[in-house]
Amino acid sequence: HGGRLIARALRHQGVDTIFTLTGGHILPILDGCVEEGIRVVDFRHEQAAAHAAEAYGRLTGRLGVAVVTAGPGVTDTITAVANAWNANTPMLVIGGRHLLRQELKGGLQEMDHPKLFEGITAWAATAWQPDRLSDYVATAARHAFAGRGAPVFLDVPMDVQFDEVDDSIVFPAVPRSNPLAGADRDTLDAIVAALPRCRRPMIFAGAGARGENHLAALAELLCAPTYLNSRARGSLRHGHPLLGNHSRSQAMASTDLV
Repeated sequence: HGGRLIARALRHQGVDTIFTLTGGHILPILDGCVEEGIRVVDFRHEQAAAHAAEAYGRLTGRLGVAVVTAGPGVTDTITAVANAWNANTPMLVIGGRHLLRQELKGGLQEMDHPKLFEGITAWAATAWQPDRLSDYVATAARHAFAGRGAPVFLDVPMDVQFDEVDDSIVFPAVPRSNPLAGADRDTLDAIVAALPRCRRPMIFAGAGARGENHLAALAELLCAPTYLNSRARGSLRHGHPLLGNHSRSQAMASTDLV
């Protein structure tokens, strides 16, 4: 069924955990996640589930996924999505949606959800066709990881989730079509050439750091005080001797930067 196909598509994207508050509009997806071995973490409020999905994305470098019921379940995630938008966090919110046959007929918790997310997501859409669910999930993931990263939204009507599809569905390739934004090779070469001339190098790292990285090794190689923000938090263990322990303004005033 469509719910299991969504779960299989998520697993294909490397997702091993989803965050949710159980609701009738998303039961096939939750069932599918259980069947596909994806951990389901159930919260008492959708906003908390969506914040947890963003945290998961920041800490693991994977796609954070929140699955919420239609109407108020979706609207409860908006604060977390806006936060992910400003923090450039790759994150997918999957919302339930009323039955297709009830479109514009006042179905239970009927809302046109994607319009709510137009200003705070890189992509927002409705999955209308059950046999294209793997494409919808792959498209959402590509948009989430494009550039610096961003949240995306996909809602799925209940009957699309319940419909059965051919088990021979092809899953699109995982590699992202758009590489992460970053310095070009010439700029990196110039930075590397300048580092030996630095008397007191310092590292400021933020949203560009994703998942596992080599910040700790770089800091230790340069013996550089390191200040972390946004997704870079946690790159150096708590108590690391190079982790900045005085204000940024003091550091800027007393250090020559190249």
